[in-house]
Amino acid sequence: MAIEDFSFSSKKTSDPAKKQALLALQNEQDVDCLSKVLKKHRYHVLGKSHKVTEIVELLRKNRNGIFFLDIDIENLGSMDFLSKIKTNCPNFKVVIAATKMEKQEIEEAKNHGIVGFLAKPITTDAIEKLLSKPFFD
Repeated sequence: MAIEDFSFSSKKTSDPAKKQALLALQNEQDVDCLSKVLKKHRYHVLGKSHKVTEIVELLRKNRNGIFFLDIDIENLGSMDFLSKIKTNCPNFKVVIAATKMEKQEIEEAKNHGIVGFLAKPITTDAIEKLLSKPFFD
């Protein structure tokens, strides 16, 4: 199923005052590492998945927070997906996790509003450094 087939519309919104995150990562170790650091920083993890349909549903139901997206997820159509998020979920700060990205891909992702990158495998130090940036306050 293509990303164009999904609807992001929803009347439900999550509390913008809360520190919250969605995790769309393939590797369970990355999810565990990220979850622990987010909990330490008092973030509430609203949902976790590595399946495209579930990821879209999480975004549809929760309209703001940090969205950690594994760009390597199969059948995601990464840049099209990022474009949809920017258009339909503008209150999410998107952070990409990737094994490898070319400079051109990074620039394209930035054009879609990405606020950060994490190299996989994700480390505690990398997450701490990312969360220390002013736009995550």
